[in-house]
Amino acid sequence: MMRFFRQKQKNKAESQPTPQDNIIAQLRDVRHQLAAAQSLFSMESNADLVEAAIYQKEALERRERHLIRQARELQMEAATLPISTTSQDRWIQ
Repeated sequence: MMRFFRQKQKNKAESQPTPQDNIIAQLRDVRHQLAAAQSLFSMESNADLVEAAIYQKEALERRERHLIRQARELQMEAATLPISTTSQDRWIQ
């Protein structure tokens, strides 16, 4: 019976996402949102909505840079990170 509980605790610890996994997931989400914001920007003709799309895109790009900085602090390699949809040269910098 004790072995069952130990195994359950071990499996629970193994299923916890690592900080690296969290960064990768957040980067994928931000990249998806950036693509949506770019599409919105491309389709809008109303000046107020174009401006809103620009601000949204800039905020997402800043969030992306923050996540990339976090990845560097954790010494993650660029090959493990999702490919940038906005500017692929950011990984090199």
